[in-house]
Amino acid sequence: MASPMLWRLGVAADLIVPVCAVAQTWIYYLLLRPVSKTLVLLSVFFSLVSLAVEAVSKLFLLAVVPTLGNAAYLTRIRTRAAAGPFLPRPQIA
Repeated sequence: MASPMLWRLGVAADLIVPVCAVAQTWIYYLLLRPVSKTLVLLSVFFSLVSLAVEAVSKLFLLAVVPTLGNAAYLTRIRTRAAAGPFLPRPQIA
């Protein structure tokens, strides 16, 4: 990986989106509460669940850093890419 710190900065920037969406969900709740409290609570629940899943999935992007930082892994990819057309193709039965 060329710049692990830049990758981590990008992941941190990606985590800003769910944080801002929580505030947006709160505003929707305040605006729509007079219409139907039951439906707006259901909407808030689904929104918060989806934001939690999104935040956790973005945290998995940090798991990529140790894998891509391994030099042996990178040389193997480069070696295979350089010899690409000459590698035997897997046979599908």
